Amino acid sequence: MNCVMLTGATSMIGCALIKECIRNNVRVIALARKGSAKLSRLPASPLVAVIECDLDKMAGLDAAAVAEAAGGAASIDCFYHFGWTYTDHEGRNNPEKQELNVRYTLDAVSLASRCGCRKFVGAGSQAEYGRVSVPLNDDVPCRPEIAYGVCKHAAGLLAAMKCREMGMAFNWVRILSVYGTNDSPATLIKTFMAHCKSGEKMDLGPCTHQWDYLFEEDAGKAFYILGGRGTDGSTYCLGSGESRPLKDYLEEITALVNPSYTGACYGAVPYNARSVTYLRADISDLTADTGWKPSVTFKDGIGRML
Repeated sequence: MNCVMLTGATSMIGCALIKECIRNNVRVIALARKGSAKLSRLPASPLVAVIECDLDKMAGLDAAAVAEAAGGAASIDCFYHFGWTYTDHEGRNNPEKQELNVRYTLDAVSLASRCGCRKFVGAGSQAEYGRVSVPLNDDVPCRPEIAYGVCKHAAGLLAAMKCREMGMAFNWVRILSVYGTNDSPATLIKTFMAHCKSGEKMDLGPCTHQWDYLFEEDAGKAFYILGGRGTDGSTYCLGSGESRPLKDYLEEITALVNPSYTGACYGAVPYNARSVTYLRADISDLTADTGWKPSVTFKDGIGRML
């Protein structure tokens, strides 16, 4: 690839993808929310051009402005859509707010087409499946239980239809649990690391459920490779491909951050009726089609965060 474009550029996976593009000498057109405090996350590189554009302004974004930002690139090889609003707990359960994201996804497809992109890759979610007890792949039925999952699933289906109409190749990537340096401070891993460092007690669930964690760098590499090698029309699940009890991960963090920490209160918070208790990606199709495999172990990923 010579040039790519993406929304949600300051997100954890967006930043990881940009770094992977720079490593491969690929030009990047990064769309980010106007005035975002996270713009400082973006790598300073002559290969990266930033266009400040909110998701609700994409429909009016001039292709000529994008072409100018591309710095003379003959074409844009791939458009990655990570942008998604209302991702907090309250917003995820709000149908009206989540519905806006379906519109923004279709606006992103239209923008990609106007800019002459050859391929569109969208970011889906494991929330599209609801609660299951088998490794996730495209053959597993989707039964989302929250507005966020419903609208992620609808966005993927409609974007695929629109890409076919416009003659663009398409992939949809259902992301499981990605962690890393640019993750939100409110996530379990970052919160637990902070408690380990301070010694403060932390109430937790039983943490017996099976979980699949993938480091941000591996996620960025997967999206980069999919831009060039993903099979047109395919939906992939993105995770490490392995799972183990959540408590195992937290004990590994404890050993790395503060081995003397005894403040983890397992079982203090009970599971609720809608808790996801099994999460594992089946990455066999992704590996077969692209050759991608994760390379950063959970221990190494936490070490990099430290």
